[in-house]
Amino acid sequence: NILRFFMLFACISLCLYYTLVEPVWVDKTVIINNTTVVDNNKYQVKNFNFQKYPAVYHNLNWNNVLFFLNEFEIKDFDFIIKQIQVESSLSSNLVKTNNNLCGMKYAKSRPTVATKELNGYAYYDHWILCLYDYKLWQSVSPRRKWETLEEYYNRRNYATGTDYVKHVLSIDVHVELK
Repeated sequence: NILRFFMLFACISLCLYYTLVEPVWVDKTVIINNTTVVDNNKYQVKNFNFQKYPAVYHNLNWNNVLFFLNEFEIKDFDFIIKQIQVESSLSSNLVKTNNNLCGMKYAKSRPTVATKELNGYAYYDHWILCLYDYKLWQSVSPRRKWETLEEYYNRRNYATGTDYVKHVLSIDVHVELK
């Protein structure tokens, strides 16, 4: 009876582990505006055409950043706004040289729209692509239902410091809308 109990306990534990903690599969299909942009089997990014948006959306300002965060259905909307404020304020050297709003590193093992690594960070041909890449980053390993933001970003090794999320969350955002 004790052996059966331990076998039952082991089975339940494994089931819980694979459903709650470590999913057996990760959906690598990213759909934006009803268009599949990452092929689930080939794990490749299809070309993103930001030219389909009117030229007024191409200018870097908070209105347009908020538009694309919403357009790409980026999760943790409030956090990413604060993160952009911390990382670039839309005007840092990282934005000017790399079109990188979020401090994204160049991805070596996931789909990306970054064209290269420059000064230790991902380089994008346009700032909109940085937000698009952030969506790809989120899609590769989504936040689990029970995970806090801090646990999620630490698990994903997004930041070098363990207090990064606390720091970002503590920021008061002052966004100038036009």
